[in-house]
Amino acid sequence: EELGAVLRAERRARSLTQAQAAAIAGVGVRLWNEAESGKRAQLGLETALRMLQTLGLDLSVESRSQRGSASR
Repeated sequence: EELGAVLRAERRARSLTQAQAAAIAGVGVRLWNEAESGKRAQLGLETALRMLQTLGLDLSVESRSQRGSASR
């Protein structure tokens, strides 16, 4: 759900339709819609990265023991 909210907000900020964003990312419109709405329980990492990169976003990972400090 959190990823979906980020995708929706960034896509709208860039004035893209779901169809336009999906085409750029090379994924189906239905997948994009389901990801944004939280109906898609799982996305493959490669697919999620393509969707994020389409919107100029990066994914970061942080250690659970270091939450609140700099991302890795």
